[in-house]
Amino acid sequence: EDEDEDEDGRERAERLAAVVNCYDVAALSASATRASSYVREELAGMTTAQKMIFMDALSSTGIENAWTIAGEGYALTRAERAASAGSTKDFHAANEILGDDDANARGDGVRVFEGRVAKLPTKFLNRFAKAFYVDEDDDPMRSAASRRFLGRAPIKKGPLDALLPLYFASNDFTDDSVTIPGTGERADLSLDYRDVPVLATRRPLASRAGGVSWPAPRLALYPFDALVDYIRPLAPGVLVGRGYRFKADVPRRFLDFVLVRRE
Repeated sequence: EDEDEDEDGRERAERLAAVVNCYDVAALSASATRASSYVREELAGMTTAQKMIFMDALSSTGIENAWTIAGEGYALTRAERAASAGSTKDFHAANEILGDDDANARGDGVRVFEGRVAKLPTKFLNRFAKAFYVDEDDDPMRSAASRRFLGRAPIKKGPLDALLPLYFASNDFTDDSVTIPGTGERADLSLDYRDVPVLATRRPLASRAGGVSWPAPRLALYPFDALVDYIRPLAPGVLVGRGYRFKADVPRRFLDFVLVRRE
């Protein structure tokens, strides 16, 4: 019976990925929010393992389509998006990162997502992770503390991981949304890798917090030196992103990816 349930779950996840892979804007133009609501509701009913299967089954085109589908959700309010996913919580990328335990995620404050990049051919090349933790700026000159995510994107390539620590800093996630310069597209969060966005003293205290390493921050190497990622929520525990390289403040699309939160 358990094997039958596992197989049913796999088929459900792969079926949904096939829908996203074949998504056609024109086919669903009669209802701008239909695809986003359908995908969100289907993923909301899946286990983490099934969401991972969904991620694995997405094609590169499917990952790009997921960004578009998540964007359609902005036609609904955050409360309406949450309701369609069966939640009373605002449906926002920050809340999907924070999860149910804002105060003490994983016991060390770190939330980790598995990721997959579009248009890279093998699991060795296209797999990575993103690890997030909350940084609060309680500057007394502010009326309210600023809250943002700091973190890094482990590339899972052995010694190269320390050479490319890829630290990032988000915008204040209490903001409702951000706008991508030059495109006018909306996203919930931006993750900026430029310069050295995380001081060594702002890293997690534990060397393996969240199950990932926290090497010394350093300037990102090309092509990540000018990178800013933009994040949209696709479903509970599932995010999609689009990265842009900024040269002379002109954004050039660089990569698309999908993220699934670890258990």
